[in-house]
Amino acid sequence: MRYLGWITQQSKPLTWLYRICENELINRCAKIVFNEYLRALTDESQLSAAVAHFLNILFSTTPSSGKKANKKTKTEKFGMNSNKLWSAICAKATEKFQYDLKAGLKVENYASLSSLRGFARHVGLQLLTRDYNFQQVRSFDPPPS
Repeated sequence: MRYLGWITQQSKPLTWLYRICENELINRCAKIVFNEYLRALTDESQLSAAVAHFLNILFSTTPSSGKKANKKTKTEKFGMNSNKLWSAICAKATEKFQYDLKAGLKVENYASLSSLRGFARHVGLQLLTRDYNFQQVRSFDPPPS
């Protein structure tokens, strides 16, 4: 996959192929960022919450709602927010594939069930079969019991 960036660049006239290549490129870069994110996690008991948080900020097309400044949010807790994640993915795309992802990046195009399946396949996640709503801010949190 050394030439994935070049192939993506050459496939721009074919919109359907360009979208497939760009999704694959994002999945591969997100996998690298995800592995670094998990390695930096200090408390292993928070692993499932950290994975859910990562998936929420990766696939959510809605910006997170503003919280009170004195309340500690999950974004502060795990040290990752949507802006940091997407800038890290763009940096990895430039570093590994020599492809400028910022030029045409639209999160709405990426947040789909096929992208979720591809990412889960790349990192080895098993997901529940359910209807994931990518318009919600926290669509990967467990349902209340």
